[in-house]
Amino acid sequence: MNLTQDIIYYSLSRKYPVQFLKRSDTEMILKRPMIYNEGEDCADRTIIILAEEMKTLADRPNSESNALYICLGKPLKSVKSVSGSVITLETEVAPAALFNAIQEIYDRFDQWDETLRTALYEGGSFGDLIDCTDPLVTGSVFLVDKMFHYVAYSKEKSRRNGLNTYMDENDNMTLDAVNDFIADSEFQVLYEMQGVFDYSADDPTFGAVHMICKNIFQDNAYAGRLIVGLEDPGDDAKRYTTAILQHLYFYINKLYQTYRSFDMKEIVLSSLRSLLLDSLNNREVSKEQWQKALEENGWTTTDRLQLIQFRQKRHYTKNIYAEFLSAEIERKWPGCACFEYDDRLLMLVNQDAEPRSEKGFYQAFAYFLRESLLIAGLSRIFTDRNQLRFAYNQTETALDFGLKKEPTLWYYKFDDYVLNYMLNQCTGEFSGEQLCSGKLLALKRHDTEKRTAYYETLRAYFKCRMNAMAAAKTLYIHRSSFLSRMDRIIELTGIDLDSDEEVFYLLLSFHLLENM
Repeated sequence: MNLTQDIIYYSLSRKYPVQFLKRSDTEMILKRPMIYNEGEDCADRTIIILAEEMKTLADRPNSESNALYICLGKPLKSVKSVSGSVITLETEVAPAALFNAIQEIYDRFDQWDETLRTALYEGGSFGDLIDCTDPLVTGSVFLVDKMFHYVAYSKEKSRRNGLNTYMDENDNMTLDAVNDFIADSEFQVLYEMQGVFDYSADDPTFGAVHMICKNIFQDNAYAGRLIVGLEDPGDDAKRYTTAILQHLYFYINKLYQTYRSFDMKEIVLSSLRSLLLDSLNNREVSKEQWQKALEENGWTTTDRLQLIQFRQKRHYTKNIYAEFLSAEIERKWPGCACFEYDDRLLMLVNQDAEPRSEKGFYQAFAYFLRESLLIAGLSRIFTDRNQLRFAYNQTETALDFGLKKEPTLWYYKFDDYVLNYMLNQCTGEFSGEQLCSGKLLALKRHDTEKRTAYYETLRAYFKCRMNAMAAAKTLYIHRSSFLSRMDRIIELTGIDLDSDEEVFYLLLSFHLLENM
């Protein structure tokens, strides 16, 4: 990464007795160092130059702009006319040794930036971003949300300096500290600050406390604050720390705007929701992505999953209600993820995530639906991520067929309506009567014409699993009378009850006539 003059100067000052002869007020982002060679382009570079060579630049006013010159020795002429900044190092140091020292500074910050990028783009956390920054500053680094919760912070430094006395066991700011901040009118003004700002306070234990801060906003509203403590309140340390904070802030803010939350549980759940939406929208989700999202939420690839779709019993304001409902469901049933898809509110339940019985879950679920004036369609339980789209279709089918057949229920399981779905699919443009057994229709016509009850007799026989005694009891007739009716039915229709295919067709025909 390219560095600012303040980072380079402060880092060099840890090793060499350097000082600014001229500091540019222009914000310079400087590339890696080079040793001065007259005639080469020095713009936007860190230049190692000998004292006698500075005279050449001083004689050419404004010859090089936006450069940082590190002069070995005291310049022989005033450097006021030189564009850019000038740092002197009067200790005897070989140009090559200084060049290598500056390269090491760049290498260190390149490694830092690469670690920040990895954390941002490969599922890292706010804690990862702060942990890799911690070695670069002397003070503690804090990320605090608007509810005074420490999202992430320099744990070792905070413990060593006693700053963690202001946190409770859940990393929330103690009530006394919160009250002090709320009562401070100057502190309240800071919520609207857009840029980097200083904050100082007198602490009874630690004395004067100095901090550099930058607010994080969401939709123009204050969401949190990134803070770096200043153990050295000098100008050089302050400028250096400000440059570090601004670079770290870019990644912290980027991660926050991606997930719109500081809660890592919510973030990993959001990652799972995103993959679920990708799957439903037929976008490719790799096996590795799916496995990582499950692991982050404490799930495994063998857990039993069930998709649930909600519909309202009566009109409600969709956007506000859906957002509230999602949070309420996820709070009530840990081990689930709620998300909206195609104007539907869906809930993916991990039946193995929490110790609970299925019977207990469905009972509590029914109470919840009744209280919320909702109905729900439930898919079959599955483990294969590729079944998600089918599971969604199952929730639609369960609701569509369930509402027609049993409109007073609160939830509908797909398995309870599979046969109805199959019959609906196989009939196509035909009615149930047009597809059912002609022998069964013949019985119905005979019953109408002759006032017999052969259709109900055969139906009772099948309902009683072809048990003649049980069927006779159901019809309140003697077994011999029932057998006589069955003989007459076979005589009239030619039904072959020893044929599996005929029996299956007759059973389907009963369903077609009674459910279509």
